[in-house]
Amino acid sequence: MKFVLNPSCPVKASGGRYSILPILRVITLLLICWTAVPLTFAQPPFQKLPPEGKSAGNPQGSQKPRTEEEEEPEKKDIPRKDMLPKKSPPPKSDANSSFNKGEIPARSELPAALAEESRKTNQPREIQNFYFRLAVPYDILTTGANVDYSIVPLPARELSGETILFTKLVGGQPEKEYKLPTANVAGVKPFEEIVCDQVDSFLARKTELKRIVVIETALKELKAAEAWHRLALSSNLRTGDGWRPMQEKLLAKILQMRRELLTAFQQAKLWENSDKLAQELITAFPNEPAVMFDVNKYRLLRGRDTLKKENEQDYRDLREKFQIFLALPEAENDPITQSVRVLLREHAKEMARKANAQLGKGDAAGALQTLRDAETYDPDSKEIKDARLTMKAQILYVGVPSLPIHMSPTTALSDSEKWAMELIFESLLQTIPDDTLGRIFRPQLAVDLPTGSGDSRTFRLAKTTRWPANNNKDAVTAADVSGSLRLYRNYQFAPGMEDISLLGEDEIEDSTRIKLKLQQRLLEPLPRFNFKVLPARTVPDLDSDRFSRNPMGSGPYMFKGLQVESPVRTCAVFVANPAYAHRPERFGLPVIREIRLYVPRPENVASDFESGQLHILADPGAEIFARSTNESKLANMVRGYTMENNRRIWMLAINHRRPPLWKDDLRRAINHSIDREQILTETQRPTGTKYHQVLNGPFPTNSWPTPSQSKPLFQPELAKGLFAESLKEPQAFPIPLSLSIRYCSADPGAAQAASQIKEHIERQSDKKLQLKIEGLGREEFQERVINRHEFDLAYTSFDYKDDQFWLGGLLDGNAAGNDQRNFLGYLGQDSGAKTEDKRIAGTLGQIRGTTDFAKLKEQMNDLFGMVNYRVPFVPLWQLDRQIVVHSGLEIRFDSATPRKIPSSLDPATLFNGIEYWRLK
Repeated sequence: MKFVLNPSCPVKASGGRYSILPILRVITLLLICWTAVPLTFAQPPFQKLPPEGKSAGNPQGSQKPRTEEEEEPEKKDIPRKDMLPKKSPPPKSDANSSFNKGEIPARSELPAALAEESRKTNQPREIQNFYFRLAVPYDILTTGANVDYSIVPLPARELSGETILFTKLVGGQPEKEYKLPTANVAGVKPFEEIVCDQVDSFLARKTELKRIVVIETALKELKAAEAWHRLALSSNLRTGDGWRPMQEKLLAKILQMRRELLTAFQQAKLWENSDKLAQELITAFPNEPAVMFDVNKYRLLRGRDTLKKENEQDYRDLREKFQIFLALPEAENDPITQSVRVLLREHAKEMARKANAQLGKGDAAGALQTLRDAETYDPDSKEIKDARLTMKAQILYVGVPSLPIHMSPTTALSDSEKWAMELIFESLLQTIPDDTLGRIFRPQLAVDLPTGSGDSRTFRLAKTTRWPANNNKDAVTAADVSGSLRLYRNYQFAPGMEDISLLGEDEIEDSTRIKLKLQQRLLEPLPRFNFKVLPARTVPDLDSDRFSRNPMGSGPYMFKGLQVESPVRTCAVFVANPAYAHRPERFGLPVIREIRLYVPRPENVASDFESGQLHILADPGAEIFARSTNESKLANMVRGYTMENNRRIWMLAINHRRPPLWKDDLRRAINHSIDREQILTETQRPTGTKYHQVLNGPFPTNSWPTPSQSKPLFQPELAKGLFAESLKEPQAFPIPLSLSIRYCSADPGAAQAASQIKEHIERQSDKKLQLKIEGLGREEFQERVINRHEFDLAYTSFDYKDDQFWLGGLLDGNAAGNDQRNFLGYLGQDSGAKTEDKRIAGTLGQIRGTTDFAKLKEQMNDLFGMVNYRVPFVPLWQLDRQIVVHSGLEIRFDSATPRKIPSSLDPATLFNGIEYWRLK
């Protein structure tokens, strides 16, 4: 028979039922009295309790009525009263005492000290009584007749067998062993449970003691009981896994008391005590939500109650504590939230009034700075918005070729979609143009530059970085960085994802630190960490239409959708991300609170600039660029720039899945038959301009991988000879050979360029190669040509990701499938690749692992010649990327340095340092 000792739910033993006449009960009681055996000892083991100290098991300290079902415990040589030993002093604390000698073990130094404290005359009587009751550990055994015995603690949590052996306690000392049928045991309340109950009673009683004293007393006793419990487990006084819930209960009770003590300290405004206890709690329980809530609430409360209104730093500290607290569950519903919010809002109003006063004195710059600071306290303040209107703080309007629709890393295809991503998402590091070094890396989502060297780097995130959803409660953590990489690995063959394969497994050190490893050493490792960090926990699929149309990131702006301003103007609206300014290093940013992207009508460009409804015209095309910069009424208002960091080339793409194009001489003939300079002048260059450059190979003409002595690709006589050789009959395909050229009709000048290319090729081939040109809309071109490879030749562009001009992604034979980056099919299956082509793949592999720049340059020069000879694609030209900027816009990359020349912007990202840009 087996019983679980659950004092809160005693179980009456079944079996062993006895029919005893009522008279036997009287006889038994008389016998008990005569032998002087205290069978009803239901009080703590010390007999001399204070007058008010009653037993937990029997508050009145009297014998409970017994029933006919009770069976006496079997006595083992119980002495008469006059033979009992005299009371010995309480046992001394001895952590090494043996439990096998029948002794009651000391409860470690701390509980032994409590027994001493119970005897101190300077202790309040209530505290003496409390400590005295629990000075010696004991369990309470309850019989089936509801009679309680104080006994030496039992080893097992569960009773088994037909009988139970126990030792009663009298005056804190053990008597001899007794035996009782297990069937007659209703339950055993362990000492740990008794302590918890006594603590609850002590806390609940009315008293004149200060609340802090009451809690500290209860906490001291709980710690003593937990220390004894651990000692009992290690010394086999308590045995088995059944005690684990009891230990957890003690620890939970101790934590509860410490939390209540923190509340009592802060109510008494004992700040030093509170600080010490708060730090102890957060150190001991860093992942306990309740502790995080209590400690951060205390810190917020202290910040509120000790705030000096004349001290701006106090308000900043309070704001930071408030944002940390708001990120916790249930914080929004706590009363302190509203009180602090009202306090910060009132301060924001006061700062708005200060800004108006500064403006009245002519200090517009100071007023703007004051408003930016005020917005960090209450971004939605009506007073701040009114003050901004007073200062005519405008929205930044950006003219773009097309409106952004899909804005996730794998779905953003157009320039405007890629630019929009720069407003919404952040990378760990950001590339910034530099006048001396060309470009530098600075922290973006990371707090600082990474530590480490070789093949690994450790990045640190700010604890206050938040996602803008869910009232800014969700932190951006190392798990989001790791989760983003996990998502990207599902798209490692997609366009732009070639660097993902260079990153190995990551290692999360804590919520704000992550170690990223490289698969191999690189000449420049930092650019490989420029991937966008996503809210990975809420993004199941990067291709998700829901996410790409409504993206959420940690960047300075949030996408608010499309808005129709007028019949001729629809804007993509981006507003300042309120969570962005909560990071310590981002207070008051972004400076410009709203950005609107729209497609300007060519005839309205001048009037839009004049009315302040256009500040940047990005990639307008050479004709509109020339007209805008030469407009007389805009002479002192706008200025045009050609961006220096242009890494986009234009090509005639070749589909190597088409067997006729497997012929080396045919591809070379096409490459040498196009007069690029003539086509640029006739189709892309406005009259009298020198815009754009022809290509002599796969890299931009003035870039470092292009050999200084490279020759023009247009060689008509060589082209004729190659055409004659490659197209002479008989062939496996009919002559004349018919192929098509597809182009995107949305690209400026694409139709004219494709038409001219057709004419040049057909002329040099003597009409043996006949071409048909076909224009497709942007989405159809993307789907049919880039994704599904339904083309022979295609006029399109290619963007190098950075200044390393890596071709390995485009020419990756393992990424030649549908929706993958090698849409050419070069070196893929069924591409007709020869040994010379495979040498290109080998050279690309060597280039990737080279860490010496001089050697790298030699390899890139060799690759230049190999590509020109094998012709995986036909390089054409590089079209200048231009920008027109309103004089009222200041482009800055930080708050300290002077404004930057717009030509230094990277056209691939456009919005470098956008959080610092300003409108006059």
